[in-house]
Amino acid sequence: MKFNLKQAFTYFYNDCTLKKKILILYFLAVFAILAESFGAIANSINGAVLEKLLKHPEIFITSVAVFIITIVASCFYSGYFAINTNIRIHKPESKLPELNNWKAFFLNGLKIFAGFFVWQIITAFLAFTILFVLVISGIMLSVLLKMWLQNIPVPDKEFFAAAAVIMAIFAIILGITFGLVQLGAYTSFLTNLDLDSFFDFKKIKKIIFKNFKPFMKYFGFLLLLKILYLILFVILCITIIGIIFLPVLQEYYSIISSDIQAQFIRKLFKIE
Repeated sequence: MKFNLKQAFTYFYNDCTLKKKILILYFLAVFAILAESFGAIANSINGAVLEKLLKHPEIFITSVAVFIITIVASCFYSGYFAINTNIRIHKPESKLPELNNWKAFFLNGLKIFAGFFVWQIITAFLAFTILFVLVISGIMLSVLLKMWLQNIPVPDKEFFAAAAVIMAIFAIILGITFGLVQLGAYTSFLTNLDLDSFFDFKKIKKIIFKNFKPFMKYFGFLLLLKILYLILFVILCITIIGIIFLPVLQEYYSIISSDIQAQFIRKLFKIE
């Protein structure tokens, strides 16, 4: 499977309303960046910080309001590009969608939020399981190492060590697999913008496992694009002027990845 990178990087240029779209999407992209940052922010909030927030209701209420506004605005943003991808699956010559159907943008963004929310709950449970397995593996290996250093006889030490290594490898493979499944679930959703497609395991199976090599190439392209985005993001964060251009970078990343996703789906399902 080959991707037309020239098309992905240039398809949006021949649009007389591009500047208007970029300008409006700029403000939504600000909230999309904030939404992506909420995970890191949430992880940095400890009990002491939460206690201080609760002691100042006005700050707490403001924070909650900002969170809600950010999620709503990011739904418009993600919904817009989901629609763009879906259109480009069937009409690769199409331009960026006109900004005139805000209800559809929001509803599709809400579907994406709901779909990923459910998958994140499953992921959290899986992450806890993986962490438990890794901890047990670490304990087993540390006990084995301590006994070996102290010349203490270890019953079935080969089995003991092998079991720990196998458990650790299994946990890592399971984590990677689950990440790929989430990408497959989102790709499945993009085919018809139906929330049920996030959990259409038959279609997800076809996308990932029945077309594993093309899917991994697709994953690789998106991963490289994300790495390039993050590198440029860090560079722009160095200066205030650079920070102003972060939403523009976010827009171009979304525009390009949207077409890569459409190309993959179009070729996978042989859509003309």
